[in-house]
Amino acid sequence: MKFIIAYLLTLLAFALVGQTTFFRTFDVQNHSSDRGWDLLIDEGGFVIATGSLCWENIEPSCTGLIKCDFNGDFLWKRTYEGFIEAPVNCLLILEDGNYAMTGNVYQGNPGDGVIFLMKIDKTNGDSLWIKYYNSPAADASNSLSRLPDGSFVIYADGNSSGDFMNNKSMIKTTSAGDLTFHKDYMDDFRESLWGNLEVLKNGDLLSGYKVWTWDDNEPWTALTKYDSLGNELWTKRYYKSTNISPPYVRILSDETYGLFCSRDTFIPGCGCPVYLSFMKIDTIGTVIGEYEIYRGDYYSYLNNVVLDSDGNILGAGNTYLEEIEEWAGWLIKISPQGQILWQRFFWEKSLAPGNVFWFEDIEPTPW
Repeated sequence: MKFIIAYLLTLLAFALVGQTTFFRTFDVQNHSSDRGWDLLIDEGGFVIATGSLCWENIEPSCTGLIKCDFNGDFLWKRTYEGFIEAPVNCLLILEDGNYAMTGNVYQGNPGDGVIFLMKIDKTNGDSLWIKYYNSPAADASNSLSRLPDGSFVIYADGNSSGDFMNNKSMIKTTSAGDLTFHKDYMDDFRESLWGNLEVLKNGDLLSGYKVWTWDDNEPWTALTKYDSLGNELWTKRYYKSTNISPPYVRILSDETYGLFCSRDTFIPGCGCPVYLSFMKIDTIGTVIGEYEIYRGDYYSYLNNVVLDSDGNILGAGNTYLEEIEEWAGWLIKISPQGQILWQRFFWEKSLAPGNVFWFEDIEPTPW
């Protein structure tokens, strides 16, 4: 099955109008259910982290990298066998130009959560070293960050205990991948999912995630601030909605925090409106601005948010366009004051009927 790198449509888009300049697909070969998870840009082109199932055996899955140049032409690919699909936000460029990637080692039994960190050669994708970390409280690494001193922080969650309580873990390592500390955070929430971690200038850490609570049985967004040693400083809850997509937290140009998610009533077939929610939060967790951006579509999901070089905000995800009966990727640009500057929809008519087309990740180019 073709690995559809749908989000490459956004990468060379004109800054003001969001128009497509090329579209490429890549065949990872010998695998099924190929999917792009994460994306980065270095001086040589675009690097994409992939996840797929192996033809030889449905489990374990495979994790790999592909690289293409700035015209979208294929350069090389590498596949690393025996890993669960690499989650979103798990690929970084290092100071020496090489790459770091985190994911999950497949162990075969629920609760056998082993997280890996791999350093990868930029020239050909070969693994330079790999380290493993047992994680009894969380079995899915979904964020990899770099601290000012060069150390790594892996943020993970999962349901390793087998009950309804999804817990979070933080793993800090040296620049060589040696373990510094591993802390587990047992939540008071029913579930705690899909956190991403941002590093502040002073080394503190900020996590945005989605939670369900026992008392009202509805999801909220939440924000937790930690110090550089992983000690929790404060936790605040914000949006409450019948359905919330995984939220993203970003450090804005004025050093405030931006919390982003999409929300709707998620009643199948109702055509209910979807809101892109954007909240500005100060350094102690107090809301200083809240913006509801009505988009008018339904079954919409926000898959990533980045800051552009001009200080504006780019969001990417997917939606169902009822008028053409197609799943489409969408790209939106908004100001720090919540004003829509433009939005665009993308789909590929050559895909087989029923194939979902979406943007998994987005990165601004230097130009």
